[in-house]
Amino acid sequence: YVKLDFADNGVGISDRIKKIIFTRRQKKDDSSRGMGLGIWLVKTIVQAYNGTIKVKNRVKEDHSKGSTFSLAFPIVE
Repeated sequence: YVKLDFADNGVGISDRIKKIIFTRRQKKDDSSRGMGLGIWLVKTIVQAYNGTIKVKNRVKEDHSKGSTFSLAFPIVE
């Protein structure tokens, strides 16, 4: 596998949001940004190439210290 990790030191993602982050969602109202498709679309594309995507806290047990998204793809020869 080829693995790509993307990390930040932002506000992080709560455990509640991590449970639903890869699902397709609708905008709640006009004040929210985006369409609720971004991460769901990334997951769909990654899976189309037989890959996986996961999210975890940068600091174990503390989501306020940022997140890491890990993508893994099989090597094609």
